[in-house]
Amino acid sequence: MKTRAVERTYAAFRLGRSIGTLLIVGAICLATQSWSQAIYSSPVNPVASKLHPQVGSPTSSTRALPDILEARKKIALAQTDSRSAGPAPQSTQYSFVNIDIPNATFVQPNSINNDGAVVGYFDDANYSAHGLVWQSGTVQTIDYPGALQTVLTGINNHGVIFGTYEDASYNTYAFTYSLSDTIWTELPALPGSWRPYFGIGGINDKGEIVGAAAGFIGLLSWKWHPDSQTYTYFTFPAASEGSTVGEGINNTGSKVGTMSLVYASSPFLFLLGSGDRNTTISLPPSLSAVGIFGPYGINDNDAIVGTYYTANFASVSGFIRYRNGAFVVLNQPGADQTYLTGINDFGVLVGDTYNPTTGASPGFIAYPMP
Repeated sequence: MKTRAVERTYAAFRLGRSIGTLLIVGAICLATQSWSQAIYSSPVNPVASKLHPQVGSPTSSTRALPDILEARKKIALAQTDSRSAGPAPQSTQYSFVNIDIPNATFVQPNSINNDGAVVGYFDDANYSAHGLVWQSGTVQTIDYPGALQTVLTGINNHGVIFGTYEDASYNTYAFTYSLSDTIWTELPALPGSWRPYFGIGGINDKGEIVGAAAGFIGLLSWKWHPDSQTYTYFTFPAASEGSTVGEGINNTGSKVGTMSLVYASSPFLFLLGSGDRNTTISLPPSLSAVGIFGPYGINDNDAIVGTYYTANFASVSGFIRYRNGAFVVLNQPGADQTYLTGINDFGVLVGDTYNPTTGASPGFIAYPMP
């Protein structure tokens, strides 16, 4: 689950929408800086970002989801940088298909691959999270065997899914699941005393995975290298200690996430490029944004999606940020709040909406119209 943490919570808070959310509460700086430095029928909240208080704490998931809903109540994409020519992003229109699950209190798609397979999670009547896979109008529930809660956060073009789960003791673990082979693979424990942050992370076609780790000193980002079966940790250059949260990775190796800058109180998006060109991203002043939510998605064109809100949560909208720095705002027609969480290489978007009055929170897929 990706959470938005006052965002919804990774949708951990809402898993979702994001750790970024944790880091993201606050005003957004309106400057962009570049930094150069080495550095898927089987059984199973952003996430408004996930705001787990502490690794191993029983309050981490069971309380996070309701908190996310409460945060939402308080709050009153995409033709990509395309490989082929097309209309200007601002002129793109979308056809929306909702993803509804009976009796679910919350639905959050997190990722879509180029075959149109969507993964994410939903909360049941008890606010427990379950993994979901949507394809051609059919929804499957996919929970890690024996898990208390499961959130699926990424799917690559081979149908391999990345996710995290919690056991009965609220410990968190990372895993992959192959749709074609129906094989579960639990990833090794992270080095040191770190545990995977619930509901955050992405996977590319090489099987490389990016996620966040939680520990007593804060948050740290990690990358899984399938060839060597090893992890490496990374932080964004100039990020304040314990604030780098990796949320997505594409096939060129570019990573996206959130972090806080040293000597700055506002959270920022970051883009760690494959060519050692690292960029701090803030939203343009014209959006009047004061905060951003995760999870965040990235495609092979380096188009990034996420969510921002204005003062007093007067509006909550999805955004697409293109490689050239241009930002486009997307709202599902008739929706009070729109959250964007994923984008594939054809510019197809996934996300969800929220109605503060009814509490309805369906997921959606948005297809660019010709």
